[in-house]
Amino acid sequence: MVRNHQGQRKRVSRKVISQIQANCQLWLEHWQKLLHLGLWQFTIEMHNDIDYWASIEYEWDYLRATIKVSTDLPIEAAPEVILHELLHIYTGGVRDFVLAKYGKEVKPIDKQQMYNLNEACTSTMSHLYFELYKRLAKTYQENQALKELLKGGVLIGQTDKPETPHAE
Repeated sequence: MVRNHQGQRKRVSRKVISQIQANCQLWLEHWQKLLHLGLWQFTIEMHNDIDYWASIEYEWDYLRATIKVSTDLPIEAAPEVILHELLHIYTGGVRDFVLAKYGKEVKPIDKQQMYNLNEACTSTMSHLYFELYKRLAKTYQENQALKELLKGGVLIGQTDKPETPHAE
């Protein structure tokens, strides 16, 4: 669950809500491939009455999940927020296994600490993964630009285009 900024709720138009949902859907499909969650079925639901940007409810037995997204979600935050929620499938799965196996023996305060630890781990992983993703994307774009420069036969600092051996 990713919390949003506290404060007054703003009224969001249906058009903006549709744009947020479409953006979230695109990022969901992207991250789903990268995280090897291809067998899972996901649904995105937009909500204007939640105090966080997004949360996920999943069913391991059926490999399906619903991501609840706040209408307050800034569209630029969608990539990392959706990534965060999808990572909960992995981190929450470990937490749920431990609670299912040892739940009766775990004190309520320890259960809360497990949920807090799970959220902290998921937040750290999603932030690091997203930062790495952005750096790789930037490097890829820079490499593509360099390839375009080299394709034309022009190197940085070179004034004349070199002759090509097969020019007719």
